[in-house]
Amino acid sequence: MADIVAADPFFAMDQDAASPSVIAQFADVRRRILPPQIRRGFAQATSLYRDGAKAQANERFTEVLRLLDDPALQNDQSLTDLTLVASAFVELTRAQTAPPPPPPPITAVARPVVAALAPASPVTDPPFEPVRAAAAPPTAVPAVMTSPAAVSPVVLLPPPAPVRVTATAPVPYEPAVAVVRPLPKWNPPDARSAARKFAGAITVDVDERGKVIGTSTQRTIHPSYDPVVLAAARGWVYKPALQKGRPVRSEVTVEIELLPSAN
Repeated sequence: MADIVAADPFFAMDQDAASPSVIAQFADVRRRILPPQIRRGFAQATSLYRDGAKAQANERFTEVLRLLDDPALQNDQSLTDLTLVASAFVELTRAQTAPPPPPPPITAVARPVVAALAPASPVTDPPFEPVRAAAAPPTAVPAVMTSPAAVSPVVLLPPPAPVRVTATAPVPYEPAVAVVRPLPKWNPPDARSAARKFAGAITVDVDERGKVIGTSTQRTIHPSYDPVVLAAARGWVYKPALQKGRPVRSEVTVEIELLPSAN
């Protein structure tokens, strides 16, 4: 059984093909074999990340996270922090390997041209006044050059309409309130960090159900703590913000301090 788990950590025994005692024994073997394998996989993933292989690191972190979700390991408290860090690295590497967005379309805007006639003769011509050429109506033509000698098509835009501002009564609004917001344990990476105080803030995006759907660092707290707390914030629960008595999506800023160790 140990050889099977070592060869394929995702192997699952058929519940209908084995007796309950064999299934229980196999689960015990997985609980014993998987944690060291997960830690080795995490070390390999971080090594790939340091070497700049972000796509391969993302695949390895994803595999580690799948193993950490195994039901046989749900009660292993020693893997809790590893789960949070692996989740943060999965999001980080996914964002770093995402393809760049396509460039926006190019739109050329032409200004109305002012045409002037030649100055009038002082003897025979009447007094001269410049004449403005009427602008053509808006034309939806893409601005694409077909050759160096071609004239670039343009879009003529009418002048903007005046903006009217009217005073309105304030809209009743109640901000989101935290219901479940546990913070991960602070494990200083060195003695110097353990003796110092750090402070920063993160921003969480709370939807209409009170679920956190996005996190970002507003002010860095500590380089080793930022990804951990951002991953943990994904599991926070809020009472959603209310606008006119109805739940609405909102952003919440959470200030966090890391205090020096008491030892």
